[in-house]
Amino acid sequence: NAAYTALQLKQHDAALTHAGAFLEKHAGQRLAPDVKYVAAESHLFKGEHAEAEKLYADLVANHKQHADLEQWQMRLGLALFLQKKYQETVDSLMPVADGFKSKDNQAEALFYVGSSQYQLSDFAAAEEALQAAHAAQPKWRRADEVLLDLARAQQKQEKLAEAIATVKKMLSEIAHSELLDRAHFQLAQYSYDNGDAKTSAAEYGEVVAKWPESIFVPHSLYGKGWSEHRLNENKAAIESFTALIDGHKEHRLVPSAQNGRGICRQ
Repeated sequence: NAAYTALQLKQHDAALTHAGAFLEKHAGQRLAPDVKYVAAESHLFKGEHAEAEKLYADLVANHKQHADLEQWQMRLGLALFLQKKYQETVDSLMPVADGFKSKDNQAEALFYVGSSQYQLSDFAAAEEALQAAHAAQPKWRRADEVLLDLARAQQKQEKLAEAIATVKKMLSEIAHSELLDRAHFQLAQYSYDNGDAKTSAAEYGEVVAKWPESIFVPHSLYGKGWSEHRLNENKAAIESFTALIDGHKEHRLVPSAQNGRGICRQ
């Protein structure tokens, strides 16, 4: 109980101390698996993902009848994913995700599978897994991220119309998402690649105007400049490139923005 309470209070070192004391003296007691779970969670929250992986793997392998097996399987997948062990994440979660009773767990597991497949450049498989994640639980707490990653997987396959529709779906379904800047940025990118410079200029402008502290602002200014150039609005494009050059002097896009501004001036 001390270990569990410390975990709830986010006192992870204390939780590990109490869990270690329990397992040293009572390793065969019926609560041992639950205590190992507390230790695994504490390692995970401390960023000690390899240690968490070992404990989750032990729980999954040796306590298959436990009521919390599903949760442990999902957390093992997360520990692997956080270590960028993408193939291992897929191998761990793919065989079990469809059998999860909790729709939230199912969505989360399939999200890690799809995101891993994206990192492995298997974009068609990533699209399938992320679609399944959204279908399992459309209201999962990270549903916005699921849809935006799904759009990325579609874009990588040059399915631009589908990618645009997916981002618009996210914007309509999750209006209060914390990822709105990213969503509008992706919509701008895909619209530009799809030949719709008017929409891309507007969407890039939305990011710059509404989220001035966003990490996407320099890229949005750059994309806005090229969108405006494509629309023959070179005066506006010069202003966009200049805002990037003057406002983000150390950004890697500055030389390219200077080139773009020169073209627009010419």
